[in-house]
Amino acid sequence: MNNLATRYALMTGFDRMVLALSILIVGSLAVMIALALIAWVTSLLEGLESSAAQVPAQPAAEPHAAAQLARSAPALDSNLDPTIIAVITASIAALLTGRRFRIHQIRMAGGPSSTAWGQAGRQSIHASHAIERKTR
Repeated sequence: MNNLATRYALMTGFDRMVLALSILIVGSLAVMIALALIAWVTSLLEGLESSAAQVPAQPAAEPHAAAQLARSAPALDSNLDPTIIAVITASIAALLTGRRFRIHQIRMAGGPSSTAWGQAGRQSIHASHAIERKTR
């Protein structure tokens, strides 16, 4: 037998209990330190993300076709950029080729109070709505 096994075999019941408790305490402390480190890194990343979200985006030059599509769209949420409305309209038109459609409402999903669980749920619901393309 090796040295460690010999020492363990010679230990009394009380000594074995002390050894088990010391291993339990050291292991618990290691887990707590690791969890605290993970929490600190997560809060640091959230702070970086929120500071990056506060930087205003520079508006790009508006292409003529996008501006025309945005002006023809109904008056929607005034916080949306007309280019975004034009891109959404163009993507719907490309998906529904040959069929008429009308956009009733465009609004931002989520926001600062939106959670990752809510976003994942919306993504799941949107993915379940498969639109079949009709070939002519």
